[in-house]
Amino acid sequence: MEFIRVDSLNKTVLVSEIFKWYEEDFLKENKSVISFINKYRTIAIHEKYSTDYYPYNWKINDIKSMLTETTTAPYDPTEPKQKEKNSTQDFTPSVLYTKGQWEYKFFNNLYSQTKGYDVNGNKVKYNNRGSYFSSINQVLFGVNSRLNLGIDFWVKSVRIDDTTSSPFNLLSFESGPNSRTALSNIGPKLKFQPFKKLIHLSVQTTFLIPIAKDQEGKNNGKPYLSDDSYISITQIFYDQAIGKKFQLFFQLAPWVYIKKDAVPNTNRVSVSSPADIFLSYFPTKRLTLYIQQEFWPNFGAKGIASWFRQEGIGAKYQIIKGKLETEASYTRFSMGQNAGAGATYNFGLRFIHL
Repeated sequence: MEFIRVDSLNKTVLVSEIFKWYEEDFLKENKSVISFINKYRTIAIHEKYSTDYYPYNWKINDIKSMLTETTTAPYDPTEPKQKEKNSTQDFTPSVLYTKGQWEYKFFNNLYSQTKGYDVNGNKVKYNNRGSYFSSINQVLFGVNSRLNLGIDFWVKSVRIDDTTSSPFNLLSFESGPNSRTALSNIGPKLKFQPFKKLIHLSVQTTFLIPIAKDQEGKNNGKPYLSDDSYISITQIFYDQAIGKKFQLFFQLAPWVYIKKDAVPNTNRVSVSSPADIFLSYFPTKRLTLYIQQEFWPNFGAKGIASWFRQEGIGAKYQIIKGKLETEASYTRFSMGQNAGAGATYNFGLRFIHL
């Protein structure tokens, strides 16, 4: 039974999701799934080991696929041969790494606007182009199959320019009265699986500490770079396969901002709660295409103070199969209130060590 993956270090058994779907059938004459498995093993698995599930491989009944395709089972460090069977497609944001696995992700977002939405949701023209760049560097380590730890480094840049200028002028990273770049935030990250039986649901929390001084430009005469706040981000991830080639991914991510310096007669704490949905299509095992939509409300004393909606398209491709992945996407802000009406250009790299 090669599809049974025993992780002796974490005392966990990884089995196909089919054992979860038909658990009642397997338990009719057995007190546990492990008892059923032990009937067919020469070396029995300890009954006290916990059970986790990896996604069912829908191609398992295809003889040609069995000879040419790899499975989607998570890598078990106790079985080195499985290392070659992983695809970066298997590691969606909902999936955790096991002990010894880790990733480095480098994601860049360039947002630029010459228009915005007023208090009534009408689009208005600005007298300049505001361009904002964020480079998010993340490292995430697997402690075990239900807990990952990591750290974030955020670098930000801003440029206020003429409306006829290119958004990409910002990438020269000049320093002047209308532009600046700084390491804006750094902070720890924790990711965990709250429910053992819901393997496609995970929670990630990040606490960002502001590093650069006067990021809002209140005293140094520089343009607004970022919020001078401690930021707590809690991301709830869930994905759902649709047949063999499609997948839905959902994210709900409350942001809590705590002002670094208290200002009299103002709220020190503010909250945002963006929600995202992605529909992915896998034409090959190395290519992912997706469409996305995001709704981002910002809350004030009287409810929603501002909001925007954005839609976009994107693609991911494995440069080195199972190890190095690149991503590119584009979005436009289609609706809003007290918010910008710009567009984003995004590019990222992800390296996975299994």
